[in-house]
Amino acid sequence: MNELIKDYLETRIKPKSQETYKAFLNKFFKNLGLKPEDFIKKDTKEITDIIQKFINKESEKISPKYIYGIKEAVIGFLRFKEIYLNPNQIHDIKTQLRRTSSITYKETPSKQQLKEILQHGETKARAMFLMLASSGMRINELLHLTPENIDIENNPTKIIIPAKLTKAKKPRVTFISNEATEILKAWLKEKDQYLQNASNKYSTDKLKRNKPTNDNRIFPMGYENARIIWERLLKQSGYNKKDNGRYIFRIHSLRSYFIQRMMTKNIQQGIIDLLAGHKSEYSIAYHKFPPSAKDLATHYLNAMQELEVFETTPDLTEINEKIERLEKENKELKETVHEAIQDNIEQRLNLELTSTIIAHLTKNLNQKDRAVLLNKISKKIPHKKIISNVFEELEKEINESD
Repeated sequence: MNELIKDYLETRIKPKSQETYKAFLNKFFKNLGLKPEDFIKKDTKEITDIIQKFINKESEKISPKYIYGIKEAVIGFLRFKEIYLNPNQIHDIKTQLRRTSSITYKETPSKQQLKEILQHGETKARAMFLMLASSGMRINELLHLTPENIDIENNPTKIIIPAKLTKAKKPRVTFISNEATEILKAWLKEKDQYLQNASNKYSTDKLKRNKPTNDNRIFPMGYENARIIWERLLKQSGYNKKDNGRYIFRIHSLRSYFIQRMMTKNIQQGIIDLLAGHKSEYSIAYHKFPPSAKDLATHYLNAMQELEVFETTPDLTEINEKIERLEKENKELKETVHEAIQDNIEQRLNLELTSTIIAHLTKNLNQKDRAVLLNKISKKIPHKKIISNVFEELEKEINESD
């Protein structure tokens, strides 16, 4: 065994994993006809190209998981020799997966299902997966974001994904929901302590591994760690059903969640594809003549409530219908009262006019005949309560004239 590889395995790798890592590294160097001593002398760009060359050559022959294991073993070996590839260089190494005829079934979680899954997550997990579900980002895009890519002061919070991180190699703007923003703020307060704890964990006397405490990424981890966290949540929530060895709910399902929830609010497909980084017939025009970030934000805000998992606004439809009905009844009542008042005024005027006429007609009658006549007239006129005062005043006036 090569002495450099042997030293790496004995100082950095747990005993039970040493044989596996040994096989990974031997496969890599033997396939390329390259000695580890020569490999570590090259610059990081050339090292990246060599790793990619190996993946391109072997991806049709060995399993995707084995390819990924070799890639991680080689990167670990480089770190042992204090050769560090930056996150963008690691991201650029495409683990090309061979095509198979096996097609696995997958689903998009409902809002309730996603809520039950994320209830088991700590701050870091909730922040990571709520950002994915409310933005349509790919997991590798999210894992390479830094604070400079996030504008929390914008409403809604704006994510600027650099061209080097996107699949199309073009910069893209998307957004995250208010609830994702709040949990992100909480995670950023915990991040430094998380890095310190991780560094302490990996710097034990046995392994002597170093994990940097100054990682500027929002989520300082690789895809494999994110996948492990997601699958742990699936198991804890009981949504760990598999098809052909793969979970039905996958991290990629969160992109589907974003797209489906946006569609329920009738957002144009081209706008959805633009936010999610899909290139489709609907988004071609938008890619050529992209709308402003302000216009995209307006579309996003119209659908944001649908994207939120934990925070929901109560359905006010029934309440609004009751308010509308009460307002209509109140309007009708006002109209009825107004008509009644008008009728009352007209009746009052008519009675006063009638009393004046009666006064003139009875002026030359004696008191007894006047009393009989007034009694007969009052029986013929309706609304006695309304006119009673009028006739009392009239009778008093006639009597005084005598």
